[in-house]
Amino acid sequence: MVLAAACSAMAADTKTASLKDFHVHINGDGMSKAPAAQDDFYLHVNYKWFRTHKIPATDPDYGAFSIVGNRNIDRLSAITKECVKNRSKYKSSDDEARIAGLRACIADIKGREKAGLGGLAKPIADIEKVSSLKEYALLMARLGKDYGINCLVGGFSVMPDPIKADRYVVGIEKPGLGLGKEFLSQPRNEEYFQYYRNYVRDILTLYGMPKEKADKTAKAIFALQKDLSDHALSKAEIDDPSKSTHKLDLKQFCALYSNFDVPAMLKEANIGPDNGVKSWYVQDPELIKYFNSIYTPDRLQLFKDYAIFDLIGGNTSVLTKQYADLSDEFDRKLSGAQKLKTADKRADELCQGLMPLHYGRIYAKKYFDEKTRKEMRSYIDLVMSEYKKKLAALSWMSPATKKQAIKKLDTMIIRIGYPSKWPAYLDAYKVVPVKDGGTLIDNALKLSQLSWQDAKNHLGKLVDRTEWSDPPQTVNASYDPSDNSINFPAGALQPPFFDLKADRDTNLGGIGMFIAHEMTHSFDSNGSQYDENGALRNWWTDSDKKEYSKRLAGIERFYNRYMFQKGLYQDGKQTMSENIADLGSLSCLTDIVGDDIPGLKKLYTNFARIWADKIRDAYLRLMLTDVHSVPHVRVDAVMSSTDGFYKAFDVKPGDGMYVKPEDRARLW
Repeated sequence: MVLAAACSAMAADTKTASLKDFHVHINGDGMSKAPAAQDDFYLHVNYKWFRTHKIPATDPDYGAFSIVGNRNIDRLSAITKECVKNRSKYKSSDDEARIAGLRACIADIKGREKAGLGGLAKPIADIEKVSSLKEYALLMARLGKDYGINCLVGGFSVMPDPIKADRYVVGIEKPGLGLGKEFLSQPRNEEYFQYYRNYVRDILTLYGMPKEKADKTAKAIFALQKDLSDHALSKAEIDDPSKSTHKLDLKQFCALYSNFDVPAMLKEANIGPDNGVKSWYVQDPELIKYFNSIYTPDRLQLFKDYAIFDLIGGNTSVLTKQYADLSDEFDRKLSGAQKLKTADKRADELCQGLMPLHYGRIYAKKYFDEKTRKEMRSYIDLVMSEYKKKLAALSWMSPATKKQAIKKLDTMIIRIGYPSKWPAYLDAYKVVPVKDGGTLIDNALKLSQLSWQDAKNHLGKLVDRTEWSDPPQTVNASYDPSDNSINFPAGALQPPFFDLKADRDTNLGGIGMFIAHEMTHSFDSNGSQYDENGALRNWWTDSDKKEYSKRLAGIERFYNRYMFQKGLYQDGKQTMSENIADLGSLSCLTDIVGDDIPGLKKLYTNFARIWADKIRDAYLRLMLTDVHSVPHVRVDAVMSSTDGFYKAFDVKPGDGMYVKPEDRARLW
C-alpha cells in the first residue's frame, strides 16, 4: 500500500553518530518561511500550501489523498441520489435498486428503533445463556461460522495457502486487541484510552447493563485488551511471514489450545477433519498461548461481556440512531476531527461502506475508460522495463538471484481499474425494502453473511487469480504477495496522481511512484520471502541474502534519525517494508529520467506535492500505529538518499538535506 503513515518513540542509541537528527516540523509548525530545497525539500515544495489550506472541521487531516477520497465520496453520493430519484426505473436485481433500497433503510430511523438489535438479538441472547467455558468456546465457534465474527476465540478466515499459494485454507484468528498493540503501548495516549473506556461503557449501558456495572466492565475489557496486547506481535511482525506463518496439524492445534475442546470447536465451526480440513494456520501462537493460559472460569463473565460488546460494537452503524451516534462520536474524538459530518453525509457514506462493490460496478462505468487504462499500462511497462535493467545491473546480486527476481517481474499479475469478474454474491443479494418490512440491521447482516458464505465456499479450492478485492473507487494501490500482483483501482487514477494532460516526468512523480512503489514491495523485507507464484520460498543465495540484510540495517538506521519532538523518532524497524518500497521507487524513477535536470525537478516536486498532508495531533497518534513513515519523512528521507536529488538541487555538505554517500539509505 502507498497510503498511511506511522512513527514511534524509540531510544536514541539506535542511531549512528555519523547521522545527525533531522527535525521534522509537522505541518510546517515553527517555520516562519519556506526553507530552501536543500534544507527541507518537503516543506520547500509545500510550505505555501500549508499556509493557505485548512483542515476541514469534519476531517482528521487534509491532503491529496483525502481530497481525491472526498471527491470520490461525492461521486458516490451523486450515484446514491440518482438511484433514489429514479428508483422506479430499475429492476430489483439492478445495483441501483439495491442502493436505493438500502439507503431508504438507513433513513428509516423509526424502523431502526423498532428493529432494535434485529438479527443480532438471538446470538447475543445465546451468549447471555452460556454457563461454562466449554459452552462459550463452542458458541463462539458457531458464531464464527455463521457470521464471520471474531472476538477472543472461534473466529477464522479463508485465505490462500501462505506457504504454497495454491489452494484456499483456514486461518485461525487471534484474539482482538481493541485499539491495537501499537496504540496501547503508548502511555501518552491515556486521554484516548479514557475515550475508549467511556465508549465501551456507553455501548453496554445502552444495551441495558446498569451504568455502574457497565463502567466496571468497560475497565475490565480494556485491561484485558491491554494485557493481551503486551503478549502480541507488532503489526510489522505480523506482516513478516517468517514470524507470522505457522502451520498446525490437529495435535499441534490441540496443544496450543490445551484448555479448549479443539475437535468439538472445529466440528462446530465446520472447519475440522469431518470437513476435509487437516491443517490450520495461525499468525501469533504466543498470543494464543497466553490467552489459553488465562482462559479460566473466573473470567467467564468477562469473556461473555466482551463478546456482547464486540458483536454490538462491530455493528453500531446499522443499529439504532443512538448506537450509531455513540460510534460516530467516538471515531470523531479518536481522529481529532472537530465536528461530525452532517447526518445526510454520514448516511450516504454508510451506504457506500456497506455496498462497496455494488457502488464500484457503477463507479467503474461512469468514471473509468479504456484510454486511461491504456495510458496507465504504458507507464507500468516503462517502469517494469527500467526495473529489469536495474536488477540486471546490480553488482552485489548473483546471476542466480537476479534470474529469480526478474522472473517475479515477468510473471507479476497487473490489474488496472476494476475486476474482470465480480463475486457471485453481489447478484444474489436482495434488499428487502422498508415497505415490505425490511430493516437496516437485517439487510446489512444478510449482505455480510452472503459475503462470508462466498469466502467459505472457496475453502479447499484452487486459488482464483482473477479475483480482486479492492473496490474500484479506492484511492490507493497495492501489492499482494500471495499472488504476486500489483493493483491500481480506478479511484486513484486521477489528478494529482495521474493526469492525462500532464507531462511524463510530472506523472512519474505521481502514478509512477505508485507503480514503482508496489513493484518494489515484491522485493521488500516481507515480499522478498515469496516467489513468483506467491509461495513462501527462499529464492536468494546465502551471500545475496546477507548483502540484502546489510542494506536493511542501513535503512533502519537512516530512518531512525527523523525526530518529531524530543524523544520521539520515526521507527525505522516498524516502517521498514514501506521505506524500502519508497526508496526502490524513487531510485527506479530517477533512472528513467536520467540526467535531465528539469525532468528530475518535475519528478521530485510532484512526488513531494502528492504527500502534502496537514495532520491533527490526535490523528498523528493513530498514524503512530502504522507501518508507513509520516508523509514529511517519506519525502525527505528518500530525497536525501537519492543521488539524483543532489544533482537536481545542488545539495552540498552543510545543507539540511545532505547526507554522506556512505550513510544514505539504499536498496539497489
